[in-house]
Amino acid sequence: MASPEARPGNVRAGEESYRKSIRDAVMPHLGTTPAKAAYCEAAHESLWEYGELSPYDMAVSAWNSGNRELYESALADDDRLTELAEEAKSEG
Repeated sequence: MASPEARPGNVRAGEESYRKSIRDAVMPHLGTTPAKAAYCEAAHESLWEYGELSPYDMAVSAWNSGNRELYESALADDDRLTELAEEAKSEG
């Protein structure tokens, strides 16, 4: 019998609360410019999307496993993060 606390709605709300806490703790310190905030937000989403792997590492893993859809998605995310990082770096 499943615990009443383990309902999908409760789990999702708990995860969203956890994600919001991290975002609220990080953004004031690292997202000090619009470009840096955009990069931090994208990197934060990537963390939840791919876990411990970077988008590039996920793309390599997907390529090796033959998952073309995940490969293309992860590679696009890696390109986007690279572009956002370069914008943040040039903004100072």
